[in-house]
Amino acid sequence: MPEKLRDGALHLLAQPQVHLVSGAVAAIELIPSWRRAETILGPAQMAEAIHDPELRQRFDAWLFGQGCAWAQAWRSLDLPPFR
Repeated sequence: MPEKLRDGALHLLAQPQVHLVSGAVAAIELIPSWRRAETILGPAQMAEAIHDPELRQRFDAWLFGQGCAWAQAWRSLDLPPFR
């Protein structure tokens, strides 16, 4: 998986949570996924696939960095804050 961090096989899917009454985006859940051959592994399968503690730490750092980048991009578009 280390090369997957570099080659773009890992990515985040954004799932907005919308307030039913106002229709405003209340939160955004970023869901990591891993394209592997003809399948896409979701968070549960990825957690099972990452056994090495050092690799897990690298993945967690990537995930945190991506989450921060999404939040910064959202703010740069002057969109309302979310959690």
